[in-house]
Formats: sequence, structure tokens, C-alpha cells
Amino acid sequence: MERLIPVKAEPDILPEFRKTPIETLLAYQNLNRPHGVHDKAELLIGMCMDNRKHLRVPENFAYILRSGGGNLRYSEFKVSYAVAIGGISAIALLAHTAELLHAQGPISTFIRTNPRLHASPSSLRRM
Repeated sequence: MERLIPVKAEPDILPEFRKTPIETLLAYQNLNRPHGVHDKAELLIGMCMDNRKHLRVPENFAYILRSGGGNLRYSEFKVSYAVAIGGISAIALLAHTAELLHAQGPISTFIRTNPRLHASPSSLRRM
């Protein structure tokens, strides 16, 4: 089952996301919508800390939390702040492709030899 839906035009945005900050994010990022002026953040974006990834969003549009794999665990205060004080109405978790997950070389060896990780090479092959 294909889980990703490419957004290449306005009609590609699912109806449940229309007239929400998620629609605005998709329009800025995927459709090159000209940046609007935002007085305050409208959403929280969680994304990977990969320095090669950047977003095309205007100032004040979103709180952006970067962490390994976009994991928001241990960021409870930051998320709570964005909701309670910042008044955001949506949270977007962004992911990018991870070719290393399918590697049979060094990543498999690292996981096998690091007991603190809970993944196994066989579970990675199933992803």
C-alpha cells in the first residue's frame, strides 16, 4: 500500500487539510506559494536534524523542533509551550527517505553490535 501522496497541485491536498496550517505548509513547501506575513506561529513542525534539509516557510509561521529522526520524545515542554502559550492549532511531523535503513553494510553491523538499540537487522529489512 502506498502511504505517500505527492502534492504537486492544490487539488492534491487532502480535503481534511484544507483551510488549515497543514495546507499552508504544503503550499509553501511543495507549491512555491509566495510567503505571507504571519504575526504568530500557526503550527509546530517536528523534523529530523539532518542539516541538508530545510523548509521554505516564512518567518513566524511555525515553531520548528529538530531532533534525530524527528522524534519529539523528551520535548514535552517545548510541545506544550507551542500549544498552550504559542496557540498553535496543528502539528506536522516531517520525514525524509532514509536509504541507510535498507543498507546491508555498516548500519547492520552497528545495530548488531550496539545492545542499546532495540532494532535488529531483520526488522530493518521489513521496513
